[in-house]
Amino acid sequence: MAANQDPQPQTYPMRVVTRMTGLSAERLRAWETRHGAIEPLRTQGGSRRYTEGDVERLRLLRRATEAGHRIGDLANLEIDALRERVGPRDDSGEDRFDEMIFAVDGLDAGLLRSLLEERARHLDPVSFAFEEALPLAAEIGRRWVEGLTSVSAEHRATNVLRSMLIESVEAGPVDVLGPRILFASPEGERHDLGVLAAAIAARAFGAQSIFIGADVPVPELVKEAETSRSEALALGFVVLPEDEVESVLRDVRRVLPEDIALWIGGQGIMGCPPIPGVDKIENAQRLEGFVLEARRSEDRGGS
Repeated sequence: MAANQDPQPQTYPMRVVTRMTGLSAERLRAWETRHGAIEPLRTQGGSRRYTEGDVERLRLLRRATEAGHRIGDLANLEIDALRERVGPRDDSGEDRFDEMIFAVDGLDAGLLRSLLEERARHLDPVSFAFEEALPLAAEIGRRWVEGLTSVSAEHRATNVLRSMLIESVEAGPVDVLGPRILFASPEGERHDLGVLAAAIAARAFGAQSIFIGADVPVPELVKEAETSRSEALALGFVVLPEDEVESVLRDVRRVLPEDIALWIGGQGIMGCPPIPGVDKIENAQRLEGFVLEARRSEDRGGS
């Protein structure tokens, strides 16, 4: 029987690492050959390949040298010592997504997912959804509008983001005593990252989140809400005109059983007038309040 082999680490060629780190190929070679600051792997053909650990080290070295430290004083430091030397990174600048945009525009879904997974490892699911996934999606959308990112690149990036958010909705233990909330986008709405993020937040607040996707016709929304015995149906709106949003909501509320709440969110609800039996959820704090109230209502109903 063959011995088990450890999985091979994710590696990147120099041309990718130069973009990921902002360092030139000449500087990478100099830091390796003159200072021994980095020791990349080599292919059989002799090409350099850098691990994720190498990439992090190079980023830290760049930040430290830009802060005035000499590479000769940094080359032999362990990674923890480098992190301590440069301090926490400020990701609030406009370039926070540069590496990911490089992967998006290069149609490199594998690299994009790897970069996102690196961020996700340091965040809880709710923070990742609202602080990384949604802002990145907005930035990609802005670039598409301005003609800087192609339609195909936008679609591939959205698929990566959606798959990761769906995994967050479905991963790990769930509170079986929590209220069931069905999340979807109605027919005509193909943007569902926002409603996915809401499903992740509701799950963190103690709900059983059920996500069924985008562009769902009204009859199916109602059927799924009844079949899943949901306490609430949560719909996300982004691109539908205001009059269509109101029309959809009145149609849903008319046929949805009275004991199932109807919640709405997303930038598309801003101009929607008040509708009896429809609750607007403008932010995560309000969503948490609705989940807690749904739980109390369920407890009263079961007592």
